[in-house]
Amino acid sequence: MSKIVRDVFASPEQVERVIQKVIDYQHSDNAALKKEIQEYIATEHISQNLDRMLEWIELSMSGNVSEVGAWVSGFYGSGKSSFTKYFGFAFDQSTQVDNVPFVDLLADRIDSKPISQRLKTLSKRCNAAVVMLDLATQNIINKPVSDVLLLHVLQWAGFSKHAPIAEFEQLVREDGRWNEMLELCHDSLHRDWLESHDKLLIAKGLAKKLADRMYPGTSFDFDSNLEALETVEDKAKRIIRIIREKTGRENILIIIDEVGQFIGPKQELILSLIHISEPTRHSLIS
Repeated sequence: MSKIVRDVFASPEQVERVIQKVIDYQHSDNAALKKEIQEYIATEHISQNLDRMLEWIELSMSGNVSEVGAWVSGFYGSGKSSFTKYFGFAFDQSTQVDNVPFVDLLADRIDSKPISQRLKTLSKRCNAAVVMLDLATQNIINKPVSDVLLLHVLQWAGFSKHAPIAEFEQLVREDGRWNEMLELCHDSLHRDWLESHDKLLIAKGLAKKLADRMYPGTSFDFDSNLEALETVEDKAKRIIRIIREKTGRENILIIIDEVGQFIGPKQELILSLIHISEPTRHSLIS
C-alpha cells in the first residue's frame, strides 16, 4: 500500500518531507516559502475576500476613508494565518522567492485574472511598510495588544525593548547623532550600546551618562513607565511614527495573527484592540 501511495506523488520527497502543523509568520526562509506558496490553493471564496481587502485599501489610499481595519475570522484550520501571511508578504516589496517578487507568486495562484492583476498593481502602487506580528510566539500574557505591538515595532526598528530607553534612542536618531552615541558609548564608557540597550539596569546607567554628555542641561527620566502613562491612541501614533521614520513610507500595513486566542473574552483587551486600530492607516487582524 505504501508503494501505491508513494506513486501518486510526483516525487518521493513529497511523501517523506516534514509537514508544518500550522502556518506561522516566522517560517519564511526561501525553500519553505516556495513550498508553501506552490501548494497554496486560492479558492473562489479566498479570492473574493482578497478582492474585498484590495478594495478597502484602494479606498483608504484614495482618501475616501481615513482608516481601514479588517478582522479575518474562521474556524481553526480554515486558513486565516496563511491568508494573512501571504497577503502581507505580497505587499512587502522586499519579500522574494528565488528572486521573484512574492506578489507575483501569489497572483499566479489566483484563477481570476482581474483580481490577480489588481493585487500586483495595488501592491506596487501602495508601496507599504509591512509589519507582521504573530501573538502566538509572544511570551506575554494579560497585556494589551498595543503594548505587545509597540514592543515588537521597537525591536523591529532596532531600538531597545524598554520604552524610556527607546524614547531616548529615537531622539538621538531624529537628531542625526546615532553614530555619535555609539562611538561615545564605546570609546568613553567602554560598552557596546546595541549589546547593552536591552539590559535595563545597564542601559539606564549608560543612557544617563550619554544624555549628560550629549544633551547637557536637559533632564531625562529613564525610570518612568511610559506604557502606563500613554493612552492606546498615543501608542498607536508612536508605532506609526517609528515605522515611517524607519522606512520613509507613508502607507503602513500591520498584520497581527492569533488575536482571538490572545485576548480571549477579556473585555479590556478587546476595547484596547479597537482603540489601536483607529489611528492606523491599514491593519489586518486574524
